[in-house]
Amino acid sequence: MTTDQYEIKVYKVWWEEEPSEFYIGSTRLPRLCNRMKTHRTDCERSDSKFYNHMREKGKTLFNYIQITSCMVSNKDQQRMVEQVWIDHLMPTLNSYRAYRTKEDRQQQHKEFEETHVEHRKQYQYVYHEIHKQYRKVYQETRKNIQTCICGSNYNFGHLADRKRHYKSKKHISHVQLIWAKLK
Repeated sequence: MTTDQYEIKVYKVWWEEEPSEFYIGSTRLPRLCNRMKTHRTDCERSDSKFYNHMREKGKTLFNYIQITSCMVSNKDQQRMVEQVWIDHLMPTLNSYRAYRTKEDRQQQHKEFEETHVEHRKQYQYVYHEIHKQYRKVYQETRKNIQTCICGSNYNFGHLADRKRHYKSKKHISHVQLIWAKLK
């Protein structure tokens, strides 16, 4: 079984005035300048810490250097290599982890659930109260059910129901029959 491996490059991006503020990334593009071009394009429509910094300092005024390169078989391996360098160099502009293990994802999900239980309860209470008010209004308007001369029922208290009924084919045909009989 052959595995298709490809080369990745791990790189560092920084500004000369602030060398302590930097970003670590990885790419499979053959030339690092192509990835930097993509960063300059993406910074206009994204809102990460790195792209905000790029817009603030000038998206063409940064330096970049390749830290290492290696062969990987898939995107997960690429992210693992990038995460090793992020953990080692501790960049200030990386907003997210490049790679998380299954256990990390499960732990983060558990923490999210624990912090959002109260929010979910409040949302359910508000939804329930709004639904009760809606049902009350609905029941009040249902009291105004009228039977038309055409034999159909409609909600006289609700203007939209009344107009919709008056435009219905059944109502129009019955009214035309009544007018025809009266003539």
